[in-house]
Amino acid sequence: MFRHLLLFELNYYKKQSIFWVGSLLALLVGILLTKNNLQAPYYANASYAILFAMIIVTTQSIFVTGFLGASSILRDQQHMFESFIYSSPIDKFTYLFVKLSGLILITLFIHIIAIVGMIVGLNFIPAEQTGPFNPVSYLFGFTFLWIPNIFLCGTLVFSAAMLSRKLIIIYLVTVIVFIFYMAGSMIGNSPIMAHSNALTQEGAGISGLLDPYGVIAFFEQTAYWSVQDKNVLLPELKGSFLYNRLLWVAISIALFTYTYTRFTFKLKRTVDKKTSAKEAAPVYKTVYTAKDVSNATDTFSAPAFISKLKIEYFTVVKGIPFIIIICLSVCFNLITLGEQIFRGPSGDMPYYPLTELILELLQDPISKLGVLLAIYYAVELYWNERSCKMHMLIDATPIRNSVFFLSKLTTLASICITLIAVSCLTAIVFQLSLAHFAIKPFLYLQLFYYAGLPLLLYGGFTLFLQRFAKNKSTGLFLGISILLLSKLISFTSFSSPLTRFAFQPPFIFSDMTQSLYHDEAFHWYSLYWVCFVGILSLLTVRYWKRGNLKASEPISSASKWLTACLLFGFIGSGSYIFIQLNKGELYFKKDRQNFAEIYEKKYSKYQSLLQPQFTHLDVDVHIFPEERRYHAKGTLKVENKSSEAIDTLMVSLLKINTMKYKIDIDRAALRVHNKTDQVLWFVMDQSLLPGDSTILHFSLDVERSAFQKLDGEHYVTKNGSYFELEDFLPYFGYISTYEIQNEVERRLRGLPKLQINHPKSKHVHSSEDWLSSDIRIRTSKNQTAISVGDLINQKRDNTFSYFQYVTMEKIPRQFAIISAEYKVVTEEYNGVSIALYHSPTHNKDNTYIFNALKESIDYFSEHIAPYKKQTYKVVELPYFSSQQSFGVAYPGMYLGVENRFFNLDTRTAEQNPILRGTSHEFSHQFWGFQISPDNLSGHKMLTEMLAKYSELVIQEKQYGAYSNNGSLTQAIELYLKRRSRSANIEQPLYTVGLEPHIYYGKGLQVMTALRARIGEQKINQALRTFLHTYPYPKKPNSLHLLDAFYNVADSADHSLITDLFKRVVTHEFKLDSANIMVKGNTYEISVNISALKFVLNPLTGEEEEEPISDIIELACYSGYPNIKNKNMTDVKRIHLSNEKTRIVFTTNKKPNYIVIDPNRLRIDPSFENNILQLQ
Repeated sequence: MFRHLLLFELNYYKKQSIFWVGSLLALLVGILLTKNNLQAPYYANASYAILFAMIIVTTQSIFVTGFLGASSILRDQQHMFESFIYSSPIDKFTYLFVKLSGLILITLFIHIIAIVGMIVGLNFIPAEQTGPFNPVSYLFGFTFLWIPNIFLCGTLVFSAAMLSRKLIIIYLVTVIVFIFYMAGSMIGNSPIMAHSNALTQEGAGISGLLDPYGVIAFFEQTAYWSVQDKNVLLPELKGSFLYNRLLWVAISIALFTYTYTRFTFKLKRTVDKKTSAKEAAPVYKTVYTAKDVSNATDTFSAPAFISKLKIEYFTVVKGIPFIIIICLSVCFNLITLGEQIFRGPSGDMPYYPLTELILELLQDPISKLGVLLAIYYAVELYWNERSCKMHMLIDATPIRNSVFFLSKLTTLASICITLIAVSCLTAIVFQLSLAHFAIKPFLYLQLFYYAGLPLLLYGGFTLFLQRFAKNKSTGLFLGISILLLSKLISFTSFSSPLTRFAFQPPFIFSDMTQSLYHDEAFHWYSLYWVCFVGILSLLTVRYWKRGNLKASEPISSASKWLTACLLFGFIGSGSYIFIQLNKGELYFKKDRQNFAEIYEKKYSKYQSLLQPQFTHLDVDVHIFPEERRYHAKGTLKVENKSSEAIDTLMVSLLKINTMKYKIDIDRAALRVHNKTDQVLWFVMDQSLLPGDSTILHFSLDVERSAFQKLDGEHYVTKNGSYFELEDFLPYFGYISTYEIQNEVERRLRGLPKLQINHPKSKHVHSSEDWLSSDIRIRTSKNQTAISVGDLINQKRDNTFSYFQYVTMEKIPRQFAIISAEYKVVTEEYNGVSIALYHSPTHNKDNTYIFNALKESIDYFSEHIAPYKKQTYKVVELPYFSSQQSFGVAYPGMYLGVENRFFNLDTRTAEQNPILRGTSHEFSHQFWGFQISPDNLSGHKMLTEMLAKYSELVIQEKQYGAYSNNGSLTQAIELYLKRRSRSANIEQPLYTVGLEPHIYYGKGLQVMTALRARIGEQKINQALRTFLHTYPYPKKPNSLHLLDAFYNVADSADHSLITDLFKRVVTHEFKLDSANIMVKGNTYEISVNISALKFVLNPLTGEEEEEPISDIIELACYSGYPNIKNKNMTDVKRIHLSNEKTRIVFTTNKKPNYIVIDPNRLRIDPSFENNILQLQ
């Protein structure tokens, strides 16, 4: 019987349209997920790629089971057939298990279709990007990811249906599971979340168990896999991954068991108390009096509209499902706000809970939950009368279709407003709980527009689709399909704000400027999609389903005019958006890559073309904040510093902006002007002889449209502007920064492998490639303009403000221009005038900033060299992008971003939270602006790595040894995780290219290890010598710095220096066992240690084992090891020369834990094996 019933169940599913549409979507998802791996460093069908794609699919399993279950599980009740079923000889277990099995098997089948799509997608991938077909990876994901997850989702949906016997509870459970997953992912820092940080093997904690899909546990185990590992390895069934799978399978079984015990074949008739009271009351005979009823349907009935609105809205908000969802949204908002605010920009200092920042953090949970809520209630409102079987009566009432539609759309809008209002109130309570009382209600009101409008668009579109649905389940599936299709389009070449439904630009509100960067673009996108949904709404009104009629409502003249206006608005706004997106700037990544490919193929042959150099900039910059543009007109002095005459000049401009330009050169004629590539060829009237000079005249008009992607370094807004003028100025010769860095993408486009300019030669080049400048800036009268150099003139009139900055000495080509309303605070310290430019209300961190600068000045003066300039500026920048860095250094100036550097919550800070960032950027006045590295691989060692070292020593000077261990751990985690994403074979530090995880993350670890071995005094001695020997215009490379380190180190330490800088080395330590014995007043500890050393082969990219011979720390702790060693009782330095070593030592205090390499002086991806608890 079981087999026949199961086949019947499966055949029923196969007849449902949801099954076929779901299968088609699964096929498309599988294809697109595989194509999305095209630029990954590993194979498109690597084990990791397959499992990652299967994880993306399984996070949507709850929706698949929810839709399928809603269409099938309660069909016996919906068709009033359950009394026949319950009276049949079928037993309870068979009945329940068949229904659950059918749901799980049909869901698994749809997921298998996704695997088919993944395999089909391999046909769109070049052969060199695919590895051997590996069915084991698919089988592993199917067995240990999909089956447990679908079993869980199926059981949840099944139990909700069988215990409640209400369709709405199924949908409610679906939403609750999704919210639970999102909240858990947020707390657990899941890598697939937008704001996640690097997930570590020891960093997942209990969230690795509580994640119902096993995603966090999976990434916990694979966080440090190399590219080779990702190609072939599968997760091991151990640790959090194993326990997670067992836990949720057990929960699923327990839930089914509970459902089995609670379910009964008895039909329960619920009697409402109000109904019972009415039945018990005496019945009085009344006389019916006929009323005149108007049959006029040519006018809009406002009373009917208001009546339906009140009934439908209060029916929803008084319902238990809505109350539960609102409570869940409060919890979700609190989790999101708490997790993001307390983590802060870097994990160690919380944000200050400004309303402006809260808006950004609220928008994401509102959009995720709100879209689901809008779709769900749009379906619920449409089908409500039909579910109650009142639609025939209501549809027969003499009112227009528009009354029905608008009442439901307005109810939906009211529901969205309620959700946003509750979210805002939750945020206000959160702010008050943190003792922040400067609440700004008006800003919260803007959220109703920016977050609420997209929800209403989804709801309106969903109402339109209900006309094509046969039942509520199909209608809900069609609504969710809008969301899914929009996501799918984002993976295709058709992705555009014009094709992704209800597209929103990033929503980030700057407190400093009191504005959104993309506000104008948001208005246009909203108009475009409102017109689109408006047209659909008119069609919905005309073809509103009334009873069983298929007739349409006549179109009134007003509707015709409205349709024409909406159509005009849709086409007009779409055209305007299209023009803005394609006006000069390459908006889409594919377009940028296509341009880079063409440019390199066309101009790379001129890479060695002899060209002159710029030596002086003289420019007038007029900023028009209200118009979001600026005009720069000036000259560049051009000198031939080579030993040969130059006849032809190749002038290039970066194609990154909406820019109009004009270029002229004295004594030269323009021969070719390629406007597409922005390349101009000039021929000198007479050859430019060695030592000779000429003048290049330029005029630039740059518009920073709200439609352009914000990179954090180029923007002009009404209340705050920042742009790096050097990027817009003309260049001579070939622009190598255009070159595509991803080696996989280069191979696909037929581009040669990038050549590494190896620092093999120790010859020190000398090049006078810096320039002096005279910059005059005009801006709005209430704003202050800032640039590099000394301020020698300023004035204000009734219209504008004027500022002039001059650099007498030559500086690198870095000319930042900043304009905003500032308050200026100055202090004198050790002959340096420090000027702090901050937003007028952002003054609470001034003391921290000045103290951090003083400590930095003191350290360099004492240990490296005095600061040469007489002035130093710190300038606050507006925060417009979550991708913005903490700041950037310029000669004599540091630019710090609000909510990154300024305006952190320092009220409970035990240490100066700004010291690390300040000391890092100040150190660039030496490592970058006194030392000018040769443009060879490894040049970042001489700037960013040394800045990380300066940050380290200044931090520890103020707060003691080990105070930087937290930052060091983060740096190692960053390095280990990001290295597996690179498509290139990892280079050692001394030949590193533009890979921040190496020169920032590994750079800090390497300098920490070097300092621990040879000491801070010797490093500083080497740096003093290096700084004195190779000042600008000399061009040292990484080998010169290494020579300085070799010269001060003992010969016994040279091999370590080579390992740290010239090789890619990792270790694997493990404490196998340990014993403790009491020896009088001391304790004898014997430890068995495993130690392996791996070196990356630079030709194959494979890690190869090598014999170890190293001095490693072994520490004892009284409790679980504190990251800053506050409970460390003893530390020994031991020599390891074998894979297996037994160490015996004595200590005065009894330890509870021992740790090998406690301070992370070697890179060990499996650090959890380094800790052992003593029994």
